[in-house]
Order: sequence, then C-alpha cells, then structure tokens
Amino acid sequence: IVSPVFAVGVWILLMMFWWYEYILVDINPPGISCLSLSREIMSGNYVAMALISICSSLIAMIGILLCFVGLIFTVPLSALIMAVAYDQLTGGHERFEDKY
Repeated sequence: IVSPVFAVGVWILLMMFWWYEYILVDINPPGISCLSLSREIMSGNYVAMALISICSSLIAMIGILLCFVGLIFTVPLSALIMAVAYDQLTGGHERFEDKY
C-alpha cells in the first residue's frame, strides 16, 4: 500500500521532468541538460500543470469508457493539450532556444 504523501511526491517529481522530450525535439540540447531545462520551465507552474494533467487524464478516461473507440479522438486531443501547454510555458511564439 502506497501512502498518499509518497504518491504526491512521485507525481511532483514526474511533473518536474515532464517536458524533457519536448525540449529534446525543440532545441536538441547537449547531454542531459534537457532535464535541468525541464525543471526550469516547471518552476512556479506546478498547480497549473497538475490541473492540465488531471483534465487530460479525464479526457482519456472518457475515451476508454466509450469502448476504446473514443481513444481515437481523445488520445490525440490529450497530446495536443500537452503540446500547447509546452508552447505556452516556453513563451509561445518566441524561440525557446534564444531564451536559454
């Protein structure tokens, strides 16, 4: 049995490094510096990202409840929500590579 405090701690740790894949594709940093950049992006945005991830998970669950056929629509929608969130966290239209 996992304690709720441990589960929340792991979730926060996962959210801290959530954006490393997007950073790898976006600016292709050397080594593992994408992890520190991901942590930098998330600083001060934990509550907003928690709400976005909960909403995205609920959308995916709706697709599962629709006999898995709804996943055709809800999984791409969830991925799009995360991509737009990354874009907004990194400054939207500005080049993220120029900032870091």
